[in-house]
Amino acid sequence: MENESFYHRFKCMIVTPLIQNWRSIEYLIALNVQRASIGIDPHWDMKGRISNLLMLSNNFFGFEIPSSDSPLHQKIGPVIPDNFPALTPVLDKFLIAHPRKIYFALGTNAILSSQNVVTILKSFLKLIDQDVIDGIIWSTTKTDPSESLFLTNSSVQISAILNNEHPHIHITKFSPQFAILSHENTKLF
Repeated sequence: MENESFYHRFKCMIVTPLIQNWRSIEYLIALNVQRASIGIDPHWDMKGRISNLLMLSNNFFGFEIPSSDSPLHQKIGPVIPDNFPALTPVLDKFLIAHPRKIYFALGTNAILSSQNVVTILKSFLKLIDQDVIDGIIWSTTKTDPSESLFLTNSSVQISAILNNEHPHIHITKFSPQFAILSHENTKLF
């Protein structure tokens, strides 16, 4: 949305939800007629319907979205498992060989453009060349860095990175995040 016009953003964020709410009124009226026919009170206030239910939310303090909650709403968490995946032999060897390493992961929902992938890879190379860091583990789930080859002039170096042939950069689809973050050689996440 950041590159869209004000009109398009306003329409998407304000007008479209209002239209959807207006269209749902007919459905709600029909639903309440059916409720009345079997002796159930109609409820327009959705919070009124859930005010007497116990709800548990898995949250991490400081990252929850502000909201007015039911008096019976109890925040718990984070819910963390007792055991975490261990380091693979390849990652363990990479971590030991690089005492000043960055672990770079944007989560499971982030999708980067090809241009951003190239920019990030060039930044990694610059940090390594300036001896700021000596290794990078990049965990990427939804982004396919190989699509970025045609955007760069240094395709040989980028190709080596994408094929995990670069000695200081390791790209993986899955990495045991807790094990990497708890390793003493991980200096930046």
